[in-house]
Amino acid sequence: MFYTNRLPTKKSKTKLVTLGFGSTNTVLDENLLSQSVSRVNFNCDGSSGALQSLCGIEKFVVNGDLQFSHNVLKVWHFAPSQSSEVLIAFLQDFNLYTVNLTSGQITKISSQPLLAVPDAVSYRMLDEDVMLFCSAQDSLKVFDGQNFYAIESAPQIVSMCVHYERIFGCFGNTLWFSDDLDPTNWNISATEAGYVEMADDRGKLLKVVSFADYLYVFREYGIARVSAYSSQQDFAVNQLFVTSGKIYPETVSICGDKILFLSQDGLYLFDGAETTKLLSDMDGLFDHIDNVNACAEYSGGKYYLSCALNFGEDVRYSNEQNSQNNAVVVYDFQKGNVSLIRGADVRFMKNTTLTQSQLLMCLGGQLGTYVGKLTNNGKLFDTVLPKYWKMPQSQLGQSMAQKYLEYVVLTTKADVTLEVECDGQLHLFEIMGSTLAQKVPLKLSGKVFSFAFYTENPTLYVSMPRVVYKTYSEEV
Repeated sequence: MFYTNRLPTKKSKTKLVTLGFGSTNTVLDENLLSQSVSRVNFNCDGSSGALQSLCGIEKFVVNGDLQFSHNVLKVWHFAPSQSSEVLIAFLQDFNLYTVNLTSGQITKISSQPLLAVPDAVSYRMLDEDVMLFCSAQDSLKVFDGQNFYAIESAPQIVSMCVHYERIFGCFGNTLWFSDDLDPTNWNISATEAGYVEMADDRGKLLKVVSFADYLYVFREYGIARVSAYSSQQDFAVNQLFVTSGKIYPETVSICGDKILFLSQDGLYLFDGAETTKLLSDMDGLFDHIDNVNACAEYSGGKYYLSCALNFGEDVRYSNEQNSQNNAVVVYDFQKGNVSLIRGADVRFMKNTTLTQSQLLMCLGGQLGTYVGKLTNNGKLFDTVLPKYWKMPQSQLGQSMAQKYLEYVVLTTKADVTLEVECDGQLHLFEIMGSTLAQKVPLKLSGKVFSFAFYTENPTLYVSMPRVVYKTYSEEV
């Protein structure tokens, strides 16, 4: 009699991993992160649970395309009660120009070029609305909509603000202030104008803002609070914050009841008394970069920070080597999440109250002769911004076991590329857009995987991607 020798067969276990679109982490080791965390992403947002395209930048148009003769370095909105509202632009030829917001006509307002890039504030002077301009090399300038003239007695200052009807400005280690109700009077006396020196190891005074009934002076390595009410005799200075990394002054922005700013140590939130570090999980993006050209602005409940980020080997833009800034970090206060616009070299931003709240942007390079504005089309002017979301590499819970990827189930409303890296080998799967869920075969075998979504389409919508795989091993 013969007996069949039945060999034991390995039983497979079918498992599922859900790919999510949550936070970003560039600090922890990849193998410690879940598949709902992104290692790197740009021009897309997953805060809704689905991966969707992020905002873009389009041309600011006035009666057709608005193009300047030189690159635009800064722009402000001026709406005086005594005349028509205009846009004021400071160009690379160091002249100031007005833009008629009806006809688009561009008119030079400065009789001669300024000597340095200016700061500007609006002020109500002698019952007229004016714009004041200052710089480290120019005397204070006044523009009332028609006339442009200098206040020769004013000190040269790099940053200024209005506080209790005085102009406060900083230069070097000195905080200057004008006479009460009169920014043209800088006569130093106990009852008129004056200054406060801050000569210590916290460095130069870089930026001054009026916030929560105080003045806050952002220095190279710290923050000072100045109590400055009507009488000079009551002025008082308190040093509040010290940092080992330099503060970038153009990133200081009042965001409702908070102030955000970037330093070499990272992004900070300041409430008038204490500082809290933000986005620590993304510190890897700021590694080994001097963000001296960074700038920021608050608009629509979000803090927009244009800066240079270290994307490592994920370089998908050939022009980044020639740009000052390569990304805009968008921090949403209400949701507490962050997203990244990549591929735009934004040099200056200004929130305006034109027909509606608009965030205007000045860019470098060939696009710099136009003014940009924030939009939701997923493009940089006429160029589609590539969108990328990459999960960390993973052993899917079993470091020693061989895994067999069967298929992925997902809904994508637009064409998208699924990138699957299997034991270091990259595999691409082109998926057509559809309103229905799709089952896409993978047929890959390996131990270590990573997943990413990429598209060069203006729109993106991917939801509920789930990867089904099998393993025949009990090893961990």
